[in-house]
Amino acid sequence: MALYSFYNQNTLVNALIAAKNRGVKVRIVYDKRTTQNSMQSLINAGFLISKRPSINGIMHNKFFVFDGRDTEVSNDWVWTGSWNVSGDESAWINNVIEINDYALAQAYTKEFEEMWGSNTDTPNSSLAKFSSFKTDNTPHFFTIGGREVQLYFSPSDQTTSKIKNTLATADSSLFFALLSFTRSDLANEIVARKNNGAIARGIIDNVNDSGSQFLFLKSNIEAFDYNLGSTLHHKYGIVDASYPSSNPFVITGSHNWSNAAEQDNDENTLIIKDIFIANQFMQEFKRRYNDLGGTGTFVVPTYVNVENESLLPTEIKLYQNYPNPFNPVTTITFSLPSEKNVTLSLFNTLGQKVRTLFEGNAKAGKTVIDFKVNELPSGVYYYQINTGEFQTSKKMILMK
Repeated sequence: MALYSFYNQNTLVNALIAAKNRGVKVRIVYDKRTTQNSMQSLINAGFLISKRPSINGIMHNKFFVFDGRDTEVSNDWVWTGSWNVSGDESAWINNVIEINDYALAQAYTKEFEEMWGSNTDTPNSSLAKFSSFKTDNTPHFFTIGGREVQLYFSPSDQTTSKIKNTLATADSSLFFALLSFTRSDLANEIVARKNNGAIARGIIDNVNDSGSQFLFLKSNIEAFDYNLGSTLHHKYGIVDASYPSSNPFVITGSHNWSNAAEQDNDENTLIIKDIFIANQFMQEFKRRYNDLGGTGTFVVPTYVNVENESLLPTEIKLYQNYPNPFNPVTTITFSLPSEKNVTLSLFNTLGQKVRTLFEGNAKAGKTVIDFKVNELPSGVYYYQINTGEFQTSKKMILMK
């Protein structure tokens, strides 16, 4: 386990001690920070740790490798993401991904042992390497369950350039949610994608960090300051999550889009090409976006299962809005078997058109529209979809 933070986690401490007592070999890499209570409990129980020396940056990784050193290749797991294993982060906004793959576990193990200083059960501080002392010595490209997966460690692997290259592939949409965003090269790439026709939306928590790109992004794309009380601790980007033909990617891990992550910190980043994972992250993003008052349109890919990625709707369908009754925002969804010109309109009980909610070409699959009420009074309304050859409507209730 390589962790930046580990405290107020008695359940996990007990589980690790129980694992050690039944013969599991546990190795730990930790940051240079003052030892926190849960980590101290492990040290008191006889666990050995490799602690980052006092050099620039931090050991900011959050990953576990399970059973990467045994002879059974089918049980190797990597656990990683943005979540520090700390009690107070239970209320923070985070993401974690778990991957069952031998080759990926071996790559993470190699990175771990570079910071551990040996491939044995005993750390070697004289050989342990952190920050700029590490080398680019792990594989970067994997195929896992048919998915293309890229892996990069910082600062040895020039991770920011790999993130930028992935952002540059966006041709329909680009979403991100980040604790910190200070890299102007990534901000410029996002704006370039937006100017090239992609929808670009983002959420940043630490908008006042030195060098923050928030104000620049806000003046060019739909960008939000996450100011709702809890900490948005994500470090993810989502590229072209709506269409499998557009090469959907998810960028996630411990790496903030910052100079510190690129130049000094020990970090890990995964770039995963997969429509289903991209869709899951897009749903998470949409929730945060709506919480902050965002009311844009999202196109959701419509698939039934992993085995049948080409399955699309067989008919035009208009779904019931949710929530209903509502105030002030509700979501309306329609699905199409093929690309069509669509008009989605809102009418009052007198049959008068009071709003056009969507007008233009809609792609095959689901289109999700957030509708925010401003001046309309409480009452019953009807929303209607019209494609020329098909028309239907549903009732909604606005309750102020």
